[in-house]
Amino acid sequence: MAEEAPPYSSLEVALDELGVDLERRALIRRIVERIGVVEFRRTRGGGRITAIRRDGRRPLHILAWYVHGFASEAEARSAAGEDAKVWRGPERMELWGADYPGRAGRGQPELRNARHLAETSCPHCFLIVPAAPSCSSCGEPLS
Repeated sequence: MAEEAPPYSSLEVALDELGVDLERRALIRRIVERIGVVEFRRTRGGGRITAIRRDGRRPLHILAWYVHGFASEAEARSAAGEDAKVWRGPERMELWGADYPGRAGRGQPELRNARHLAETSCPHCFLIVPAAPSCSSCGEPLS
């Protein structure tokens, strides 16, 4: 397993590096406060922030256009808001995600949908990663 990168010094630094626009930052701040996030870690290959929970449950994964890793639909709605578009992740993981309101990805809703289809979950570290021969986070084979 690859050496872990140091955590971000703050959520704002992490969001700057990820390129999250100002409009979505307020929702992300609300989500991490409601969930009780205590640390923000870089992921190998970039593209997401791993948010470590105070309660020790599976971390959240913050991306530029959605957050994934909620334990239930109720948790996703409670953290992201009742009007948030929530969705169930891969069945074997039993985790939920929430899209940010507004335009997805780079202003192309179809990009978000294609991205969801081109992702898989790593059987070793349980992250949602782009479909590839190996995990972009831990480096283990995805098959």
